[in-house]
Amino acid sequence: MGDWLRQSTLDRVDAESVLCYALQQPRSYLFSHSDEPLAPTVLKNLEQLSQRRANGEPLAYITGTAEFWSLSLSVTTDVLIPRDDTGCLVEVALSLWPTVPQDGFVVDAGTGSGAVAIAFAKETGANIIATDVSPAALKVAQANAARLVPGLIQCQQANWLHGWKPNSISLLLSNPPYIRADDPHLKAAELQHEPESALISGADGLDDLRTLIQNATTALMPGGALAFEHGYDQAEAVQALLINAGFQGIATVQDLSGNDRVTHAKAR
Repeated sequence: MGDWLRQSTLDRVDAESVLCYALQQPRSYLFSHSDEPLAPTVLKNLEQLSQRRANGEPLAYITGTAEFWSLSLSVTTDVLIPRDDTGCLVEVALSLWPTVPQDGFVVDAGTGSGAVAIAFAKETGANIIATDVSPAALKVAQANAARLVPGLIQCQQANWLHGWKPNSISLLLSNPPYIRADDPHLKAAELQHEPESALISGADGLDDLRTLIQNATTALMPGGALAFEHGYDQAEAVQALLINAGFQGIATVQDLSGNDRVTHAKAR
């Protein structure tokens, strides 16, 4: 298998990941068995997997797994691949948790793979309601939650917060779609494989955030908090929406790259 790794046109990390997936073995296996030849069936599978990666398909969709918050999440093309930047949303949520009423619901709206809800539940032991409009996405989230934080997450199909009772949510989290419909980054090969509905949100990328903020004005309990991930250049616009909706304590937090990434606020 060492010969295959040396001859592969993929970069080293991708080649090793594809090989581990084809063999269904951990990375350490590659080094302890580097001299072993690969079976013809494995070689044929590797050829197909390598071509998919070379065509721009994300590695997470090829292997069906993505790492987030030191958790191994199952992913399909029905959900967005969790990004490291979204860890900023989890960090903000953890900082807000002690400051909000403890008798309301914690909601992760637009949960996708369940990454944010699962990471938050793992850290706090809190019960969370994870919602998504996509039944296929909820199936992925439910499977991840049952495996990683059994009994803590309830998955519900919902279009953002439509139908929620007033003053019922103590902490609202969301990583909604926030890319402009004409954003040139959408042409990137890897984004071509991700669900468009999880990426694009109208002409300015703020349509879903507007809906969430409007819904949150009634759904949040007094003293409750919200935190939303958004684009690096959208903090000012999101803050303006929150100000106009009557929220207080509005602030934006930067991700590890120094980009504005998460804006949070409190209900009066």
